[in-house]
Amino acid sequence: MSVYLDAEGNIGISVPPGETARLPSADTARILQDVIAAAVIEQRRMSALTA
Repeated sequence: MSVYLDAEGNIGISVPPGETARLPSADTARILQDVIAAAVIEQRRMSALTA
């Protein structure tokens, strides 16, 4: 399972065929939420610089 942020700022989760997505523990989920939020902020900052 992988989590990604696309060019439009959408968050996606990709699960390869035949694999099962496992939901993270509460601690891991909070860390993941912080990482994604930081990525969104950075993407918006970079978009503003290039606009």
